[in-house]
Amino acid sequence: MGTRLYPNTNDPRVLERLAGVPKGTHEKLAAIREKYAELARGAQANCTTAEEFARVEYDLDSKEFDEISADPNTDAYDSLVTFGWGRIPNFRLIDRNYDLVVGSESQPDKVEAILKLQRVDLNDVTIAEIGGVHWG
Repeated sequence: MGTRLYPNTNDPRVLERLAGVPKGTHEKLAAIREKYAELARGAQANCTTAEEFARVEYDLDSKEFDEISADPNTDAYDSLVTFGWGRIPNFRLIDRNYDLVVGSESQPDKVEAILKLQRVDLNDVTIAEIGGVHWG
C-alpha cells in the first residue's frame, strides 16, 4: 500500500467535510460495519470449523464492501479514512529530517506545504480543524 498521508483528526464531522459527503455519512458507515460485525459474530457461533467460518467471513466481507461501495458517499468517506490522501511524495523537500515511513506534523506552515505538495483540497476545512497530518 505504501506510506499514506492522513488528517490528524478523528472528528466525524470534520472527516465528512474533508471527504465532501453529507452529514450523517459517518453514522451510516458505522451502521453498515456494525451490521456485518453482528452477522460475523453470529456466523462464528454457528460454524463448526475454522474453514467454514473463513468462507462465511469472506462472503460477509465481500457483501460489506459491496454495500459500502454502492453508495458514493459511504465509499468516499471510507476511502478517506482508510487510504487518506494517498501515497506520499518526498516530504524531505519540506523538511530533510522527516522520516518517510512514519511521522506527523502539526506546525501550520509545514502542514500547509505538505498539503500543497500532496494537492489536497480541504473543502473549506481549516488546518486547525484537522490538527495537522500524519503518515504511515
